[in-house]
Amino acid sequence: MTEKRDRRGGSGGDPGRPTGTRESDAAVGIIVREASWDADADACRRIRHDVFVVGQNVPVELEQDGRDGECLHALALEDGRPVGTARMFPDGHIGRVAVLDDRQGRGLGRRLMMVLEEAAARRGLEATWLNSQLSAAGFYERLGYRAEGPTFFEAGIEHVRMMRRLPPA
Repeated sequence: MTEKRDRRGGSGGDPGRPTGTRESDAAVGIIVREASWDADADACRRIRHDVFVVGQNVPVELEQDGRDGECLHALALEDGRPVGTARMFPDGHIGRVAVLDDRQGRGLGRRLMMVLEEAAARRGLEATWLNSQLSAAGFYERLGYRAEGPTFFEAGIEHVRMMRRLPPA
């Protein structure tokens, strides 16, 4: 699998770095990349289990919905250790965005989203969307997502649907 390169320039990264990384990331060994479900499923499952099943009491049968094979996945690694993941369906629906508690607040979620949004743009999608936990809606708003419609409950947690129009690839 080839690593994706960051095209944002400026403080967002160097064209020679894997997508979602910054110069300072290289010093601490952070890589955020597209993931192969066949090769990376165990790492993605472990992160999601820790974040959703253990951390948020989501029933394992809801978290493991059997649809991962349909999705493009992103994986964040710190010094080779899997610390974050996310997935995207072919229609641009992003979900299962998860960063281990002890690694949150370091920009990994933003970089996971960037990897998936860039993939969506390359595929010709005009927008990505997600069902955000209400407590995370501010994070997605800072990334350019806007709430659409009323709140609703999913896995016993209040959510809101959010959408972001993508710039042309």
